[in-house]
Amino acid sequence: MTAHATLRQRRRASHAVFAVAFMFVLSGCEGSGLDAGSFDSALIAVGLADEQPPPALTVDVEIDATPGSSGAVRANIVETLTEVLDAIAGRPGSRVRLWMLNPVSATHLVREIEAPARESGGAVSDDARQEFVARELAESLASLDPLVEAAGAARRSPIAESIARISLADSFGHARHLVVITDGRERAALNLECGAPLPAERFASALRARGLLAPGSLPLRVHLAHLRLAPLRDRRCTATYERESAVRAAWTTALEAAGADVSITTGPPEIEAEPPTPAP
Repeated sequence: MTAHATLRQRRRASHAVFAVAFMFVLSGCEGSGLDAGSFDSALIAVGLADEQPPPALTVDVEIDATPGSSGAVRANIVETLTEVLDAIAGRPGSRVRLWMLNPVSATHLVREIEAPARESGGAVSDDARQEFVARELAESLASLDPLVEAAGAARRSPIAESIARISLADSFGHARHLVVITDGRERAALNLECGAPLPAERFASALRARGLLAPGSLPLRVHLAHLRLAPLRDRRCTATYERESAVRAAWTTALEAAGADVSITTGPPEIEAEPPTPAP
């Protein structure tokens, strides 16, 4: 490129900046309501600024692989992690933490993942995004597979306690999601697994009496993903429509009473709308 061509480019850029700035000042004087955000948009439109990526998120994913739970199904884990990793791939600074429900200590952290950095052009390219999802999915499954297999011998499912413990982890100042791949059959503080279904309000109040899921303790979005009841070996633990409806109602009531925005799905979660942002 010649010196004259470079000079012409610089002049065009200077003229564009001047034009945008003049519009910004003029519209401000006329009281049109054009603000700094509109000024930024104008700069992006003329190619003088990069489009800003969406805000970072912190997403915790817990696997409940106790007997009969949907978290013990590898396909469910793959589908959920793919959804979560793809959701954060275009949000630089985002973090994912993988947790395993543990019948003794309630839960333990398996690994942490950070979203790819923003590229020079502004956004994360499609190729970089796909590479990130494939790499982190493979590494996550390598860590989770032996833990999922070992969880098949568990006799307790402390779901409520695990949610309470994970909620204490750092949000890094980001809006936060908690995804639990589970059948929702608590068997620790209370029993949602067998016997007569527990009324929703009674379940919530009983958890609070045990110091779990206190009001205001969950300023985040909680997704109970792949929540489907499979038959268990014990005949008393039948997987009926009545029991599944009772399990859904119990968790919705308890989690909402603790301040959570609750989503229950039979498939993977949808990490879309922004959950509440925690106070710094």
